[in-house]
Amino acid sequence: MDQNKNFQAHKGQIASIIKNGKKIQYIYNCVKCGNCCRAGFDILIDKDDIENWIKLKKKFFLQHIQIDPKCISQTGLAGYHIEEVNTLKQIKEIYGEEHFDKKVKELTDFILKNHNYLGKGVPLPVYTILPELDRMPILVPKTFQKVLEGLEWGLVYMIKPNLSGYCPFLKENLCTIHKIKPKVCKSFPYDNKGNLKVDNYSLKICKGFKQISD
Repeated sequence: MDQNKNFQAHKGQIASIIKNGKKIQYIYNCVKCGNCCRAGFDILIDKDDIENWIKLKKKFFLQHIQIDPKCISQTGLAGYHIEEVNTLKQIKEIYGEEHFDKKVKELTDFILKNHNYLGKGVPLPVYTILPELDRMPILVPKTFQKVLEGLEWGLVYMIKPNLSGYCPFLKENLCTIHKIKPKVCKSFPYDNKGNLKVDNYSLKICKGFKQISD
């Protein structure tokens, strides 16, 4: 069973959480509240998503894709938080200190040549290996093929939020690309094994959870 079918098969799944020493059970069914699309999650894109959109000729999706600036930051958020998935950290681990500067220069050239700069993003103090572009640069790939090449470099791509910070494909609480939305969207609120995630944040934002015991 592939991952997407796994999530479908587990709709209506029951999970529990311990709160104040008591076991509380919840059941989940999507009620199309749209809250997960407005919650400010980073909607990350992988190779399967891109290859699927290429096959379906969804070229206009490109305008909604950008490099996650955090993945090309040596200092991270406000100079102290480096993301777990950090392209520069991966380059250093693979090529070592000796070749690090050379590879970062190659990566910088690849980014500048194959992405359009659309200005600064949300006002977070994240500065990248492209200091001339200031903080949180919005870098949109020119083609899907360049996204695939960027993924090979270890770059992280995400859906570019709209001015409200929401997913741009959300219209009237419904996903306008539901059948072909990114895998990370299809998985919510399940983990990568298809198990329901019952954490405080998910319970707070998602109306699809229903408490069935206390």
